Amino acid sequence: PLPDGVTSLSAEQVESERAGTYGVVRVSGKIEHPPLKMEYRDPEGGTHNTVGFSMRDDRADGREYEYLLQNYAWDTAEFDLDFTSVTAQPISIPLH
Repeated sequence: PLPDGVTSLSAEQVESERAGTYGVVRVSGKIEHPPLKMEYRDPEGGTHNTVGFSMRDDRADGREYEYLLQNYAWDTAEFDLDFTSVTAQPISIPLH
C-alpha cells in the first residue's frame, strides 16, 4: 500500500546518450514535503544517493516529486520514507 497522501508512484529506466542509464522515480499526491529520503539501496545492499529531485506544484492531485538515480544498473531501488513520523518498512520500487 502507498503511504498516506500518496496517490501514485511510478518508476522507469531511461537511456540517454548524454547521461547514460538512469532511473526516474515519480511520487504524486497531497503531500507537503519530499516523500522519500535522498539515500536509497540497491538489491545487493549498496547505498546510493539520488542526483536530486524536482517538484511540480501544478498537478490536479497535489504535487509531483521526481527523483533521479544516475548510472543505476539494477531493476529495483529501496527507499525509506522521509515525510512521516510513523515507522514504516522501506518501499521497494521496480524500475521498468
